[in-house]
Amino acid sequence: MAAFTIERIDPSKLNDSGVFVPVYTGNAVPAARPRIAEEPQHEPQKERRIQLDQAVRPGVPLFEIFALLVTFALVLSLIFSYVRLNEISNDTAELRSQLLSLKEEEKNLRNRFHASYDLKEVENQAINDFGMTTPDSSQIVYLNLPREDKAEVLYNDNFIKTLFHSIARAFTIALEYFK
Repeated sequence: MAAFTIERIDPSKLNDSGVFVPVYTGNAVPAARPRIAEEPQHEPQKERRIQLDQAVRPGVPLFEIFALLVTFALVLSLIFSYVRLNEISNDTAELRSQLLSLKEEEKNLRNRFHASYDLKEVENQAINDFGMTTPDSSQIVYLNLPREDKAEVLYNDNFIKTLFHSIARAFTIALEYFK
């Protein structure tokens, strides 16, 4: 059963763009739909019309954009903190290297300092060059004080001013430490 028969193309049956449009001859029979036993009959559904207020409007999801921006800001913050941590680690390694070289230099300077003088040499130079002598027992004088030594701490009249100054100084030192 052919619904369309094409024997020869008639130029009158071409559409405006030159494409052949077949014409239905009426001998085609639609295929029968197999029936299932006792199909429930449904009423045709009424066409629902959605009013403009209820229509789903394509819009910008503000919450998603906000969440994306916050996430982006947090990722950037994390990256910058890792960069700063890396810079601090490099600075720390450089300062440790400097500290080791300075400690080595200090050790060398102390050794040179201790090697540069000898007490016997200093004593010989004092006796020979400057004419100094060791003191006799008659030149040594001992002082006996009637009471014990003591120290007195005088308090400032502006105790509160001094207290606030000390607190401010401690705060400044703490800020410099954590910088």
